[in-house]
Amino acid sequence: MKNKKENQKHGGKGGTSKLKKTTKATKGKLSTTAKNTPKKARERVTVSNYQKLAMGTCLPQCKCWEYAIPELFSEWHEALAKIEGGRAKLVRLDGKSNGKDWFSKRKQEIKEELGDIFWSLALVCELKKESFSDTFRNTNPTRVDGFRLPFWFFPERDGNELFVDVSTQISTLKRICRCLMIKASDCLEANIRKLAKRQAEGKIQGDGDER
Repeated sequence: MKNKKENQKHGGKGGTSKLKKTTKATKGKLSTTAKNTPKKARERVTVSNYQKLAMGTCLPQCKCWEYAIPELFSEWHEALAKIEGGRAKLVRLDGKSNGKDWFSKRKQEIKEELGDIFWSLALVCELKKESFSDTFRNTNPTRVDGFRLPFWFFPERDGNELFVDVSTQISTLKRICRCLMIKASDCLEANIRKLAKRQAEGKIQGDGDER
């Protein structure tokens, strides 16, 4: 009788059984969590696999020029509004903040905005049956300004013109990243993480940044 009590007290047969059940339940819970995490959110994002991961978040009806071109142009305007619009707003501040403080608070948002442009360019590459990774690797940051910001909605155009080739746009994006001290590869990763989360929550087809 005494031995039985001591066994239970020190984690004997009864205690071990309870411990095993707890461990089993915990393991099951952890594995379920890992299983429910979107694969794209767990996979390492690289320049090589970016196009594949990006297109994995693209709705079937959006894989067309009618979507790709206006989407690309709108993402350019959104990103520049976030960056340049933010710089303009600094003029209205009361002197308690500066550009460095402002940027540090919005760095992640800017990464995501630039990532959206990269995503749109990956879609363009997909439609043109070209390699995003090859184009990305073969371009350097532009040394001088010369990128003409596109605007799609002109009556005399059919809406499917690219205006500026992919390599020029990637080159300009790389220069923007360099000026802001952001890694272009970080923008690619931020983009996939954001879209994978939205996809898992069924919010890809929604509207707005806060999804």
